[in-house]
Amino acid sequence: MWNIPDSFLLSQALNLVKESIHISKDFYIHRIGETSIRCRLISPRSLPFMIPSVSNPKDFSFVKTSDEMIEVPIILHFHGGGFISGSPEFHELYLRPWAIQAGAVVVSVDYTLAPDVKFPIPVEECYYVYNWIMNGGLPGIIPTKIMIAGDSAGGNIALGVTFKAILNNVPKPNSLLLAYPAVNMTKSVTPSKVVFSNDPLVPYQFMSLCLESYVPYGLDPSTEPLCSPYHATDDLLKELRGIDIIFINAGLDPLLDDSLIFSKRLKENDVTCSDYLFKFLPHGFLNLKNLSSAKDPNKSVNEIIANSFKKDFIQNHNIYYPKMKDDIDNNIIVI
Repeated sequence: MWNIPDSFLLSQALNLVKESIHISKDFYIHRIGETSIRCRLISPRSLPFMIPSVSNPKDFSFVKTSDEMIEVPIILHFHGGGFISGSPEFHELYLRPWAIQAGAVVVSVDYTLAPDVKFPIPVEECYYVYNWIMNGGLPGIIPTKIMIAGDSAGGNIALGVTFKAILNNVPKPNSLLLAYPAVNMTKSVTPSKVVFSNDPLVPYQFMSLCLESYVPYGLDPSTEPLCSPYHATDDLLKELRGIDIIFINAGLDPLLDDSLIFSKRLKENDVTCSDYLFKFLPHGFLNLKNLSSAKDPNKSVNEIIANSFKKDFIQNHNIYYPKMKDDIDNNIIVI
């Protein structure tokens, strides 16, 4: 039993700075006969239904203390880390600005890591949280929109949760944000994986370790779209229609080709997608600061998320970035 602790990743991060925010606290979702799921709630405003936990004052519980109702967008976030590392706290570097810029309540799930568990446990835990939110788990909140967001391994889980909701006839989220997602869980070879095989954050050996740790022995990922969304059937992909899907890709990422091909398949099935390619940035750049003297990429992503909650965003997203140029058949915004 092992996981890579956050300190391993923190040692490679550059100048981590968290913005101040009104609420950033843990809470637990209790399941009958199963382990509780720890989540992190991040909010730019006070929430009247939060009270300190009896067992741990640093945590809190939800209790409806008044008839006050708050209309606010919800971002349900699944962190990256190759399924074997990471935590909501490590990703607060960018989650706090998301909450502030979008005026949203962020719920980030601390799902159980591999190899302590394998697929489908992390997907099932995150799906449970999604159902909890959809069924009024946050008392006093009326979600105006729900975005499911995930980076890297979290992007994989975000798609798995969405597919599971579709298969179970549960209402779909309004939008999906997939940052450099791990959509293909087979040991396929692509040009980007070859060119960036020595990537400092996700070298080939690390990707192989993640696959072996997460995918159960004997499972062919190409037969299970909740594990490997890249291999979903066209019929299942068509069920994603009506969801605004946003891809945040990095130009120096081993996973880039898989993400672009998956996005292309979605568009071929008439699924609305917006693709943003940060051409000279590496995998995991949301967790890194001051990578260049150019415009802060995190600020661009913050604006993309905030604008995604506007009704006309998908049809008119170019107006927010007049200096961007179109690439690859005018389907990808290169930043």
